[in-house]
Amino acid sequence: MDTIISGNKNIIKFIYSSENYAGFSNDVKLSTFNYIQKGKKSYLVYNTLCNTLVRLTPLEYEKLMGKKKAGRELRKTFIKHGLLIAKELDELKIYNQWSALQRRIDRPYISVNIATTLKCNARCYYCYEKGVRHSDFRERQFPLLIKFLKEKVRENDTLALNWFGGEPLMNKKVLNFVSSELKKSEILFYSYIITNGSLINKRMVNTDFVRWNVKDVQITLDGLRETYEKRKAYTEKKRNIFSRILQKIELVAASGIRVHIRLNVDKRNRMEILALTELLCNRYGQFKEVTWYPAFLTGIDDDLTEEEKISFIKDMFAITQNPAKMNIGRRLYSVPKSRACMRNDPKSFSIDVFGNVYSCEHLVGRKEMSIGTLSAFDNEKNLCRSDVALRNECNQCVFLPKCMGGCAANLETNDEPCMIEKYMIQGYLAYLAE
Repeated sequence: MDTIISGNKNIIKFIYSSENYAGFSNDVKLSTFNYIQKGKKSYLVYNTLCNTLVRLTPLEYEKLMGKKKAGRELRKTFIKHGLLIAKELDELKIYNQWSALQRRIDRPYISVNIATTLKCNARCYYCYEKGVRHSDFRERQFPLLIKFLKEKVRENDTLALNWFGGEPLMNKKVLNFVSSELKKSEILFYSYIITNGSLINKRMVNTDFVRWNVKDVQITLDGLRETYEKRKAYTEKKRNIFSRILQKIELVAASGIRVHIRLNVDKRNRMEILALTELLCNRYGQFKEVTWYPAFLTGIDDDLTEEEKISFIKDMFAITQNPAKMNIGRRLYSVPKSRACMRNDPKSFSIDVFGNVYSCEHLVGRKEMSIGTLSAFDNEKNLCRSDVALRNECNQCVFLPKCMGGCAANLETNDEPCMIEKYMIQGYLAYLAE
C-alpha cells in the first residue's frame, strides 16, 4: 500500500472517542466516505472525512473490500487511516457531531464582503447581479460601516475584507476610508479583491494595494482573446484588453500578491479554456503567487454534466502537470467542513451599497433578503445562521464532508448546489490514476 496522504489523526481520534465508541467488538466495515478511483494497475482510495489518500494493488483492494482476508497489519493500517471503521459506528452521526462542535469553537476572525459599487464596466451575460440597481456605496454610510466593523471585531481578531461589486475598483473611496480608519484604530485586517482586473495599474499596485493591505486578488478569464472580449463586453472599447489583463496579472504577482485566476467554463468554451490553461502554464508557471481553478457556470443552457466536469478537470490537471497551480492540496488536506460557506457563519457578512447586511453575497442588492442594516442589526437573528439543514441526497453523498450541503443560493434558484471540491477531487484522482 502506498500512502499518499495519511489520515487526519484528530478526526480519527474523534471517531473513536469514548463519546462515540465503547469498543463492543472487533468487527469492521467499509467507511461510508471512501471514494474509489480505479486505475490501470491500481486503485486510489480517498476518504473525504479523514483526508486519507492511498494507492492499493488489486490484491490489497480486494482485501479492503472484504473479498479476501486481510492480514493483521494491513487491517490495522486500513483502520488507522479510517478506510475501515468499527461496525457499530454511525459515521454520519459522528460527522454531524464533529461539525456541530466545530461551529461552537470561537475562532479569532471576522469576514466581511463589501460591495463598493454595483456598477461595472463589463456586461457578463451570466452575472448573478442582473436586475440589481447600479449604485455606489453611499458616503453617508461610511461612518456606520466603520462602527459596524468595530463592533464585530474583538481584541486579537483578524478582519478579512473581501471587496467586490460590480467592479469594486470603480469606487476606491470606500477602500481608502475603511483602510484608513481601521489603521487608526489599530485593527488587524487584510484585503481580498474580486475584480475583472481592467482598472489595475502599476501605481495602484504600488500605492493603493499597500494602503488596503491587499494579500489576494481574484481575476476572471472566460477564454482566449476573442471569446474573453466578447463575453466581458466592456463598456469602454479598449484595444488589446485581453493582453493587458495578462500583463496586469503578472504585475500583481510580481509585487508578491497572490492572484487566483477564475476560469469560467461552459459547454461552448471548455476546449478554449484548456488552451487558455496551457497559455497560463507557459506564462505563469514560475510565479508561485499565480494559481487558477475552474468555475462551472450555472443557471445557463450550456452548463456541463457531472461527467463532463470531472473529465474537464482531469484534462486541466494533465495540461497543468503541477497540481499546486490548481490548489488541489488545499482541497485534499482541508479538514471536513462544518459549514458549506459563509451563509451559515455568524461571523461572516456581506454588505451592499445601501448599508443592508446579508448572510450571502449572492443576495446583495435584494433588501427583502437582508438580515439587518448597518444601523439596525439583530444579533440574535444572526446567531441562528449556525444551524445547518441538509437534504437527504447530501446525507447520502460520499463528498458531504467536503461540501456540507453546497450553495444554498444556487439551490434556491434550482441551479447546481454542489461545491467545486466534489469535482476537483474526482478529476484529480482520475488524472492520478492514469
